[in-house]
Amino acid sequence: MLAPVLAFLFSCIYFSSTAQLRQVYIDNNEDNDLRKISFYNGSSGYVAFRDWIGYTTDSGRTFVKKYITLSNVNFNGYPANVTFGFGIKGVKAFNRDTVIAYGDYGLVPSILYSIDGAIVLSWFFIHNLILMF
Repeated sequence: MLAPVLAFLFSCIYFSSTAQLRQVYIDNNEDNDLRKISFYNGSSGYVAFRDWIGYTTDSGRTFVKKYITLSNVNFNGYPANVTFGFGIKGVKAFNRDTVIAYGDYGLVPSILYSIDGAIVLSWFFIHNLILMF
């Protein structure tokens, strides 16, 4: 007698917990997968996709796309392997203006830093990759 009641309760809990997830944003490019999410408050933050970094103020329903290109990165005089561009791995938001994007330039781990909402990014970390054969 107790088993059917418990089974009913567990099924109610199961169905209500799976209904919590929903798809919020669909990009036009289906290969542009999501890499990392970093919100600095309940509804605003940055999201790293494969091709760009998005800024949202509505919990991810819409994004202001911020592409990382040669024209908006300050390399501080250092040479970079820009053959393949910046491979975005993730993002960390501290507030609306201060954001760090991390990834690689030509498989060399790199970090980009911005204090203006990812309009201009400064390259402040490079790790020289040494391959030993």
